Amino acid sequence: MEKDINCPKLTEEGKIEAALLVKKIVENIKKELDDNSFYCDIPLYIESDSWNNFTNSLLEGLKDYSSAKVIHAYDFKKIREVMLRDFRDEIINDLNQDHLIEIKVLKERIKTLEKFNRY
Repeated sequence: MEKDINCPKLTEEGKIEAALLVKKIVENIKKELDDNSFYCDIPLYIESDSWNNFTNSLLEGLKDYSSAKVIHAYDFKKIREVMLRDFRDEIINDLNQDHLIEIKVLKERIKTLEKFNRY
């Protein structure tokens, strides 16, 4: 089964560079396999745990000022300021859409509660 992956289109120079890089990687893997020293099972789990910890910490810091550790509060404040400055219109539009969805859900919830209160 082939997955649909959205990759940017490469220039001819980029295609050549990518092909050379892949060729070099394949040669390195073949060399490691020939040496019978290629074992790559555990690093996937180590990387995923540390990556999850990193991303969770980053997202917690970006959510609001109080969730970040005191030592990182300044950094997260600066990140949010830059994001708001550079993406203000997109953020406001996204928040407006989120609010419209929330209003729709709340209206449905009110309708459901009104049905139950009739009986």
